[in-house]
Amino acid sequence: IVKGLSINIQGNVLLEDADLLLYCGHRYGLVGKNGIGKSTLLTYMSRLAIPRYPKHLKTTMLEQELVDADQEPVDWIIKNNINVETLEQEENQILDKIEKGTNSLEDDARLTL
Repeated sequence: IVKGLSINIQGNVLLEDADLLLYCGHRYGLVGKNGIGKSTLLTYMSRLAIPRYPKHLKTTMLEQELVDADQEPVDWIIKNNINVETLEQEENQILDKIEKGTNSLEDDARLTL
């Protein structure tokens, strides 16, 4: 999706000449040591602050601390994401079209992060 991505924050190089490649229908999480730029990268993605980053991609960032600690992170995201139902309906429509052979993935597919 994005080639040659570089992010520098206050003189700290977070990414240099990196390629960001995401596949349709996949969900991604970033795991790594504190302070290496995971949250910064997600913030840039969600604010569409990365040049050439597709505007139709949805990026959601889950903070490290959940208000409802008794709830699983995935359940919290689903409960608090008002677009989940709409996306599930779109997914079902796309899958129906693929099954019937009436449309191609390229026409209707959306990438959700």
